This record gives sequence, C-alpha cells and structure tokens, in this order.
Amino acid sequence: RLVVPRIYSMSHVKWLSEIELVKEPHSGIYNTKIYVNKEFQDGKWVNVQARWIDLKSYITRCEPLGDGSFRLSGFAWGGEESISRVEISTDHGVSWTNAELTTAELPSSLKEIEGVEYFGSWQCFSTVWRPEAGRYTIGSRAYSSSGQAQPLTQPENVKGHFNQCQIMWRKVDI
Repeated sequence: RLVVPRIYSMSHVKWLSEIELVKEPHSGIYNTKIYVNKEFQDGKWVNVQARWIDLKSYITRCEPLGDGSFRLSGFAWGGEESISRVEISTDHGVSWTNAELTTAELPSSLKEIEGVEYFGSWQCFSTVWRPEAGRYTIGSRAYSSSGQAQPLTQPENVKGHFNQCQIMWRKVDI
C-alpha cells in the first residue's frame, strides 16, 4: 500500500504494480466520472475531481465497558491541516464534550523513517460516556489547527461522492 500524506485515500490507487510520476492528476474514469464531487458553477453542475476532502469526523464505535459506561471512538480527517480537537455530542448538538485525541499505531516499517510528517492523515479520538437508559443522537465535530470547524450541514452548492463532511448523526439506544 502507498500512503500519500494530505491526499484522501480514495483518490489514489492503493495496490501498486508500478509508479509513474506525472505533473497532473490522472484523468482516468475513476478520477473524472466516479470519484467526483459536483459543484454548482455558473448556473450548472460540473464534475470536480475528489482528490482533497474537507474536515471530517465520524464516531465508528460505541463499546460497552461493563460498568454502565461506553467508549465512543472514531476518526477525524484534517486534510491539509492537523486536527486540533474533536468534540462529541450525545444530544444532537445541544451540548459538546472534548474527546481525547490519540495517534494510531503505525506499522513498524513507517516507524523507522525519521522526519516523516503525519499531519493530514486520520486522527483517532475517543471519550467515555455514562448515559442513562434512553435513545440518543450522537455525532462528532472536528476542528483544524487553524480553528476551522467541521460544517454542521452539507454546503448547498456541492454534492457528490466525497462530499460527506458535515456532521453525521447516529441514533443509539441504551
């Protein structure tokens, strides 16, 4: 596999048989027709190659800890910037709590490379949650090192394959 810092993994080939260096993005069907966003420009929808993605986070696990509490964990994407913090809401955005940021365990082959920058990659986060019985709507919101916040809703002028950067809410029954 090839790790390309700051480029969202779905926009580059992952299984390699050879590497060719080029100055322009590849113009094959996946990059021009399938992995695209659509932007409303000059009165019409146009395809835009989905190589970069804005701030994004998502809670991927709600794990019971055995004492009535749960560990909510997930991943955040910062793109060109590092993630400064991630907040978690369990009441559909009425209130927010800072999650703990942790670094993913790197493969041993990458640990040996000195000076490699990993910002612009996925950032792990988690928090312990002690809910009462009931139905909850949970979500996470990432913030970049420059203070940019993950959007609450999807921009109206963009749609497509990778424009899923708004907060993704999930229902959880306890």
